[in-house]
Amino acid sequence: MPSESVWGQQQHGMFDPTPPDPTSGCPANGGPPASMPTFTLQEVDDCIYPSGTGINPGTWTLFVKYQVLENGKPIYGSDLKSVVVTENVVNGPNSNIKNTGGAWCINGGSCGAGGMDSSGNFWDMLSGQGTASQTFLVGGQAVAGVSIGGQQLTTLNNNYNSKGQTISVGGGALVGTSTTRECGTKNGDPTYR
Repeated sequence: MPSESVWGQQQHGMFDPTPPDPTSGCPANGGPPASMPTFTLQEVDDCIYPSGTGINPGTWTLFVKYQVLENGKPIYGSDLKSVVVTENVVNGPNSNIKNTGGAWCINGGSCGAGGMDSSGNFWDMLSGQGTASQTFLVGGQAVAGVSIGGQQLTTLNNNYNSKGQTISVGGGALVGTSTTRECGTKNGDPTYR
């Protein structure tokens, strides 16, 4: 007789059609199934390049530094090897945001781009005119939240006004202005010149 996989099991001569409870664990390995980690980002610094960068010369630019957290804790060194952060940026109407979405991983990591240090920190560059919504992903899954300006957000609704030297991130949770610290004054600042 051919064998087939069924959910039920024979109990006292009766067939129980109830599927197994996936949260009850697997007796074969002695415990509950492993849970997926929760990734979040935390804003840790920001600075400006008033004259722009080699990527956007002459365009006032805000840089925001984020740190990747796994289950609320920083990730370091080799534990970052498989972590790839990407972003999706959707321009609002009549916007001129030159961003196709970034990718960050540690040097030698699986994204090839690098840009993330061994403490899980990376810099995001923002410049242009208009509005855009920005989301971050880790391993293709949306991050559970971005902690910025004391707020926890999943989508950052950004207003870009490089001509007016103001960029608002996350609906005003962080606002970069001409009084924001200039990049290059602190060890670890972005070097996109």
